[in-house]
Amino acid sequence: MDFLRSFPPASVDFFFLSCKKKRKMSRLVEKAFDFIDRYKRKRRFTAVHHNYAMDLFQRELELTLTVQEKICLEPLFHMYLYMPVDSPIRQFYSFALREESSPEFIRTRLKEIIDDYAKKATNPWIEKDLKVLQMICGIIQKKNPKIRCVKMVVQAMMDFLGRKHNPPQIPTDSRKKQGNYINEGAYGVVYRHQSGLIDKFYRPDPEEDKMEKALLLQTIIDEQIDPYRNYLKSPMIQVDYIQHRISFRDEGISLDQLMQGFIPEDVALQVFRHWDDIMHALLLLQKAGYTHRDIKSGNVMFSPTTGRLGLIDFDIMMRFKDMEEKEEMLLQNVYFAWPLETYYNIASMGRKIPQHRFYLYQQEDFISKDFDGFFSLCDKYFKYWYIFYTERNQTEFIDMLQQISNDPDQTFDIEPFRSNSIFANAYFEIYGDRYKRQAIRYDPSKIDTFSTGILMLNLFIIDRDIHQALMKKYGPYLIDALVNIIFWMVHPDPQQRWDGEQAYAQWILFKKSWERL
Repeated sequence: MDFLRSFPPASVDFFFLSCKKKRKMSRLVEKAFDFIDRYKRKRRFTAVHHNYAMDLFQRELELTLTVQEKICLEPLFHMYLYMPVDSPIRQFYSFALREESSPEFIRTRLKEIIDDYAKKATNPWIEKDLKVLQMICGIIQKKNPKIRCVKMVVQAMMDFLGRKHNPPQIPTDSRKKQGNYINEGAYGVVYRHQSGLIDKFYRPDPEEDKMEKALLLQTIIDEQIDPYRNYLKSPMIQVDYIQHRISFRDEGISLDQLMQGFIPEDVALQVFRHWDDIMHALLLLQKAGYTHRDIKSGNVMFSPTTGRLGLIDFDIMMRFKDMEEKEEMLLQNVYFAWPLETYYNIASMGRKIPQHRFYLYQQEDFISKDFDGFFSLCDKYFKYWYIFYTERNQTEFIDMLQQISNDPDQTFDIEPFRSNSIFANAYFEIYGDRYKRQAIRYDPSKIDTFSTGILMLNLFIIDRDIHQALMKKYGPYLIDALVNIIFWMVHPDPQQRWDGEQAYAQWILFKKSWERL
């Protein structure tokens, strides 16, 4: 039976009684059912994450759902696009709406389903299933008030949440001891196994289910960005909800590991020749409207067998639109390969708008409070960049920013600051001119190209082994051309800085020129 069309939207209208705009919700449910019906036929009933489906639903209708609307629609999307047709809950739905089904038998069957769920592990999908069951019981009880089944599901939900927030202590040491520790970050701890898997143990967080978010982003990559995972690497292999673990495919070693030791000439040339893999990844992200937000040497993998490269670790990936609307940049943990305007603008707002100081106090590494915190760590920030080749240039630029903080309308004569660094000259020109400086606007679509440009500067220009290998093979012409590409990827003005599509196009032109050398 096709439940989607057998029971019209009016039959689930009970679920939105708490909504003030009941008529609007009813129309929204109609549109949701229509979308689900078309999407099911398109995907041929393949399971899909409800958040991903709702994201597509919003894009199609060009609307932004409120939190309440999302809560109301979530069970519908989960039921029809994720739960199998033969699942106990959907079979119970069909059975309970039959005229011949007695209230006693319905309650007995419901108790069996709830008891079965009580035996299962506390993974996020159980909570979604129980919400669907609650919606179904609301429909059943509205049709026949004698059944009184909603309270049973509510109690089951409370029991589940109690187990979720007080989970039994499951030993994970055995799994971790089998692998080699790689790294530890804000989201969890990572281990590598000889079996060819990378384990990531996610930290519990009462405010956000980081593991479920990671699973959703994996779905988005597979569906929207890189279905064959040629450039966005390390697809998910296993999921363990009890241990909060996701296992990913091992793609080789990170550039961070590679750069810690001596890099042979053949390996250095392999990294350079396959760099278009990373530029292609930028192109795919740009076209899909997403930013990785954490491109660095530790998140670029190199395969010693094939020489191929790829991006990994998409836990904080976001849409451009979401970053603009939610001002997520204010909550971004500071990473030294982010563009300067991100932190400069935040510091400016913290100085001018008191309510923004709340966010600035959360920044541990770079902006501790306001402009004072901004300047106190500029030295560390610019040394990581290697854009200011001399300490004199770096100190002069920080002094300029300090003067700007005292008098925002100042314009400087930049001639005394000019040097051999095209990077430093550009920063003096943009930030030294009052009108150019005030025209700077934060652009989330340029973050990944900036981070990649900084990585390329460290990799191809600063790293001695790779730099010497390129000089020996191609000569200074190639290095000059590389510096020019990097310059436009890390340009201080976001309007002039290349995005992922421009960077990829320019790299392909550059590649054609050096392949002839």
